[in-house]
Amino acid sequence: MCVTIISAAITSIIGLYPTIENGEVVMKTPNSILITTDKSGYKIGEPVLIKMKNIGGNSLETNSMPVGFTVYDDHDNQMKTWIGALGVMGKFHPGDEVTHVWDQKEDHSREQVKPGTYKVRPGNVIGSIGDPVQEFRILPVLK
Repeated sequence: MCVTIISAAITSIIGLYPTIENGEVVMKTPNSILITTDKSGYKIGEPVLIKMKNIGGNSLETNSMPVGFTVYDDHDNQMKTWIGALGVMGKFHPGDEVTHVWDQKEDHSREQVKPGTYKVRPGNVIGSIGDPVQEFRILPVLK
């Protein structure tokens, strides 16, 4: 499993607390999101399992329900977005998790994306959560 943990910016040590994630001690702030993919590299066309979880101590406000995330290519072009109903205020509570499977198709053209490095970022979360990013690669076909 590939994991990225990014916490909100901290101006003081107050509010920082340790937890154990997968056997490792992780320092968390009240606003922390964990983004994971099930692998670091995928064959062309192979489904990409993406999970986003609120691992912080606070409920996060969202401006869509359910909260979603977006996949970008290595030039920061948006490839795929999962969001709920925009403008519907909601909460992403501690322990809440959103999971999607990406078929590696670009949102608008529905064409297979090219091999390269891709990033997943949370979307529609209101407030400071830093910039959690999970990277993975789509590998070229070897002949």
